[in-house]
Amino acid sequence: MIGPRSFRTFAKNRFPARDALCRRRERGMALAVVMFCLLVLTSLSAAIILVTQTEIKTSSNYQLATQARYAAEAGAQRAANWLVYSYTPPSNFTSFDLTKYPVQYGGRPVVLSANNRVSSNYPDASMQQAFSAALLNQAVTGTHLNATTAVTATLLSMQPLTVFMDSTPRAVQTWQIASLGSIPGLQSVQVQVVTQMQNSGGTSVFQNAAVTTSNGCSSFVIGGNAKIDSFDSSAGVYLGTRQDSGGNLGSNGSIVVNSSGVKIYGNVVAAALTSLSCLLQAIEGLLSNAVGQLTGNFTHVNQPFAPPTPPAPNAPVITTTADIVNHCASISGCSAAPGNAGSFALAPGNYGNVVVSGTGSLHLGTGTYTVNSFKLSGGATLVVDSGPVVINVAGNSLLPGIAAVDFSGGNISNTTGVPADLQVVYGGSHAVNVSGAVGASLVVYAPNAQISLTGGGDMYGAFVALSIDDSGGSSIHYDRSLSNFVLSEGRFHTTSFSWSKF
Repeated sequence: MIGPRSFRTFAKNRFPARDALCRRRERGMALAVVMFCLLVLTSLSAAIILVTQTEIKTSSNYQLATQARYAAEAGAQRAANWLVYSYTPPSNFTSFDLTKYPVQYGGRPVVLSANNRVSSNYPDASMQQAFSAALLNQAVTGTHLNATTAVTATLLSMQPLTVFMDSTPRAVQTWQIASLGSIPGLQSVQVQVVTQMQNSGGTSVFQNAAVTTSNGCSSFVIGGNAKIDSFDSSAGVYLGTRQDSGGNLGSNGSIVVNSSGVKIYGNVVAAALTSLSCLLQAIEGLLSNAVGQLTGNFTHVNQPFAPPTPPAPNAPVITTTADIVNHCASISGCSAAPGNAGSFALAPGNYGNVVVSGTGSLHLGTGTYTVNSFKLSGGATLVVDSGPVVINVAGNSLLPGIAAVDFSGGNISNTTGVPADLQVVYGGSHAVNVSGAVGASLVVYAPNAQISLTGGGDMYGAFVALSIDDSGGSSIHYDRSLSNFVLSEGRFHTTSFSWSKF
């Protein structure tokens, strides 16, 4: 009997070739394992190298894109600074098509260009040249590369407005600035920044049909058949745009209605009333159907109306009399106006105590007229041919009881039909008298003076005064477009920002 060990010895001696073959097969398996390991390691190495190269390229592209974006932002900021500090808005809007978005000139969008690939289209060649000189091919420092920018500014919208005591037309403008930052080279990168800029219109001077700053019990007196409502001169004439609303009144005292024929189509606000009796008087006068009609709300607030006093005229004040009808030839800036005899014209300028008497007429055009006082008498007519006309009243050295402005003895003919085209501005305390016998379109800003409305006719516009006496029943038709009549024109500010990579 052969044991296990003896059998293996026997097999080894009996089959030597098979044993060698097994050993050779084992050596081949080891080689395959080694080759496989080498393949895996090589693949991993290649992958690591590829990832590293990709990360390097990604980092490089990100760096270039960031630098291109910074260059584009620099160009956009330069354009914004130019709009804020160097741009002069147009003084005439007739060449612009404001009904289009973007605004058009000559059938194409209005564009200021500092980009050789984009044509400019702005009516004022000097503005275009200044924009291009300030922004075209300007170096961008801090990128350590030859970064370049190309900038355009497109006028998206333009809304006309009138600035208080400024005869130059203004507008709220919205500009879109497109700035392209480029990094040249083998890895050329371009980034565009788009930002919008808009200037604000400030606060409206006339937010109500009439406001009185006195806190007395009879700060505002209304009688007769006075009607307080609103219309929109920017949309058409009174009959076509009137509304039984918007005729809002305000007072720091009480508003006394002493006639059942008074109709107030709007809201009434009484502020800082001095006593309960004033408040009861106002409520009785406004809420009783027997003593007038109020369609809106009556509100008592604690915050008084506080319109600022207008500044004194910049020009030297002349206190001598300028009798237009009798002495026009001797008054610098006065001339005979075409048409009927007795028609005269004044150029914008500095005058004294202006007096127009008899059946004469005085024509005024766009500009500022600094006067010490202004009086129409004997049926004389003040004619506004174009606007805005700003009558800046000083009221110096006037005797007690003498009005700084007295239109009660004459007529006002504002041919434009726009109340803001005739602005009467007075910071003193002498009286202001206005007649509405044949209809008058104007705005009066006299926060320290008493205004008397006479004639029982129609007044189109708005009033700010210390007190108002409308006991004669003159109607006040508030012009809703006066919401664009502002204290000042605001500066440009950024309203949106975006960027994209090419």
